[in-house]
Parts: sequence; structure tokens; C-alpha cells
Amino acid sequence: MHFDKDVVFADEGYVTRRWPMTASNTGPIELFGIPPTGRPVTMGGQEIFKVTDGKLAEAWHCEDIPTMLQQLRLGLPPTFVMKASARRSASQYRREQRHRD
Repeated sequence: MHFDKDVVFADEGYVTRRWPMTASNTGPIELFGIPPTGRPVTMGGQEIFKVTDGKLAEAWHCEDIPTMLQQLRLGLPPTFVMKASARRSASQYRREQRHRD
């Protein structure tokens, strides 16, 4: 995977960045149980971080999964699968953050 910084902006306790990512799908997409396709993919994403007392207090993350799946010629999973996967990913991220603190 290769990430570029597209836009980075900071103002009064918030930092945001937008990024494009390019990669080849050489491993499984665990959120959906999809085996590797070997196909190239480009997608974008964004994070917004809230900074309190010089530390990251909150984070919001968004990435363009539907576009990635279309580029891999996998089609779109049903909406309920996308929502469940997003909740699972958010829970995993929060657990990882708690272990870092």
C-alpha cells in the first residue's frame, strides 16, 4: 500500500487529513471474508482528529470502500453487511486505542 498526503489542515483543536491510497489486493479483505484478487486499486479516505491538552482525544475515519470493491470487480455487499462491517471496524479501532493508552 502507498498513502499520499493530499490535504492536511489544523485549526483550534482539530487536525484533518485527506489521502489517496494505491495498492494491489494481495491479501484477504478480512471485513468481508474476501480472498485476494491480485488487482490494483486506488481509493480515498479522510481522518479528523480532536486534540485535547496536546493529545489525540477522538478520531473519525472514513474510507471509500464501495469504490475499492468496484475496482476489484467484487460488487457491493448488501447495505446491512456494509453497516455491520463498519461497526466491527470501529469497535476494533477503539479496542486498539484503549490498549495504546
